[in-house]
Parts: sequence; structure tokens; C-alpha cells
Amino acid sequence: MKIGLDIGGSHIAIGLVNSNNEIILKKEKDIKISESKNPNKTLQDNIIALIEDMTNKFQNEKIELIGLAFPRIY
Repeated sequence: MKIGLDIGGSHIAIGLVNSNNEIILKKEKDIKISESKNPNKTLQDNIIALIEDMTNKFQNEKIELIGLAFPRIY
């Protein structure tokens, strides 16, 4: 299994992909990093919660890879 994370300034999307490269589960969450007193912690907490929620449904499966996508920062 593989996990893909698309992390933006106000949104996180996550997908779980099987060995046939098919998306078997995906979730999205809006976040307000710019309004947070600790943006790094807010982002970290949301990413961890999404990964834990997704992997809890597939506890017997091994996660082989996690891919991350971030917005371009100027």
C-alpha cells in the first residue's frame, strides 16, 4: 500500500493506493494554517490524524511508500 499526500495552504488531500496502483480510499480536509498560532504543529497534527484514520482501516497492510506534494513557495 502507498499513501499520497497533497498539502496546500488551506487544504490537505490524502489517498491510499493498493499494489495495483488503484486509489482505494481518499479523504480531504480543510485547514486554516494562516490563522493558527503554531502553523507547523497544526499542519503536523492534521497530517498525522489523516494518516492514522486511513491506516486504521487497513491495519494488516504494510505501508511501503508515502509521497508528498507541496505548493510552490516563493
